[in-house]
Amino acid sequence: MKIVVRLVIAALVLIALAGGGIYIASQQKPSVARGLAPVPTSSMAAQSFDRKVQQLDDAAAQAKKTGTAQIIQVSFTEQELTTKAAEAAASQSGVQARIRRSISREIRSSPRRQSR
Repeated sequence: MKIVVRLVIAALVLIALAGGGIYIASQQKPSVARGLAPVPTSSMAAQSFDRKVQQLDDAAAQAKKTGTAQIIQVSFTEQELTTKAAEAAASQSGVQARIRRSISREIRSSPRRQSR
């Protein structure tokens, strides 16, 4: 019995140490990222990104319509990509929050099962 208790305690200590190590490691900035300025985001960058994507869509539609390849060159800036990534992340977290609220409402409104 003592051995089982010691093994359980040792396992819990190892789990706690591993979790702490993972947390500390996740808080560290990679050496490559140290000293880099954050990329600003803006609505103008998002609009520019959308216009460029629309150009790609238009060229694809034209190629499909005519049957000939369309040559197009589009370059995205770091600010455009960062802005769209931030928008996507915010949108995703909003979706997750709505799902959680919906599930919570369903749980609260569902009839409770009675135990026998």
